Amino acid sequence: AGARTLSGTTTNQPPTANAGPDQTVTLAAGQSNINVTLSGSGSSDPDGTIASYTWTGTPNPADTVSPTVSLTAGSYTFSLIVTDNSGASSAADTVNVTVNPAPPVNQPPTANAGPDQTVTIASGQTSINVTLNGSGSSDADGTITAYAWSGTPNPADVVSPTVNLTAGSYTFSLIVTDNAGAMSAADTVAVTVNGAPPPAACNPVPTDPAVAH
Repeated sequence: AGARTLSGTTTNQPPTANAGPDQTVTLAAGQSNINVTLSGSGSSDPDGTIASYTWTGTPNPADTVSPTVSLTAGSYTFSLIVTDNSGASSAADTVNVTVNPAPPVNQPPTANAGPDQTVTIASGQTSINVTLNGSGSSDADGTITAYAWSGTPNPADVVSPTVNLTAGSYTFSLIVTDNAGAMSAADTVAVTVNGAPPPAACNPVPTDPAVAH
């Protein structure tokens, strides 16, 4: 019940506006604006009901309990005045909204399978160990978290795997993944393995008795 005067009439109590808590939001990657909902539902009137909501700000919200505004990155202040069922208006209450810009779009990494290699099997051997090198791979805005090699034989998925190869020509492919899950295009490296040279010819045994030992 409202307060009574000496004449017995009731004095209307003005309402109290509540524009809601301050808000901080962040734009999603690739977006230039975001919808933010204001909330005047905490407004109250001790001896009646709230009959209308008047919001002001830029952009100007609709005059409803909880209007939605579309905002770009920046700082905003919105003001709310409420009016009760007896026509009394509240003092203004304000809410601050901070919209953070979207994080930068992740850049995919770049795979580098290393320079082409040509090696020769040692004399008397049938194969040779060759180390591939993906350490030249890079990511402009993060780090490399995974290396995926393919080829025959299939290398291990590490920065610099070693493969055992016989004479022939080989191509190996490398794809890298960054810390945000983006994958690179494939880069390839060619490896040429030359066969072992023939063993050196043995010196003939001398047949001249004069030089024979």
